[in-house]
Amino acid sequence: FRRVLFRSGDVGILKLSLPIGQQVGYFSFEYNTDINAYANTTVGITGYPADKGTKMYGTSGKILESYQRRFHYQLDATAGQDGAPIFYKDPNNTNNRVCIGIHTDDVPGGFIDRPENSGVRIFQTLFNYMKSTQAAFGEDVAPPIFSDGSEFWGRN
Repeated sequence: FRRVLFRSGDVGILKLSLPIGQQVGYFSFEYNTDINAYANTTVGITGYPADKGTKMYGTSGKILESYQRRFHYQLDATAGQDGAPIFYKDPNNTNNRVCIGIHTDDVPGGFIDRPENSGVRIFQTLFNYMKSTQAAFGEDVAPPIFSDGSEFWGRN
């Protein structure tokens, strides 16, 4: 387990003792320097809402606002789902999911005038931390760099 505290939220990365990715697949992760790259993107989070017991639930909605280090999105989330990946379906392969952030804030009833939830956007420092952690855990991968300024990291 590695944990680091970023100003806008906690991030934890686990190393599993079994190679379950070979059976269930892998999540990729990316960041993009364009602040509007994910504007209006449909994203999902999957986790264990405290009010639902031990069942896993998923929900989806649109990104409403993007900032350098945060997303605000309209979807149903509640306590217990913090730490879930914020992901989208890869348009080239809808079986693949790409993580672009970590859900950190569920807002019952929303803020005073803002009904959305929010999370930490993967930004360059966090991306580099995630890459170095993955490398330290022995993953044999290298990220391609796209001409739009984004980087992508995952298993080939």
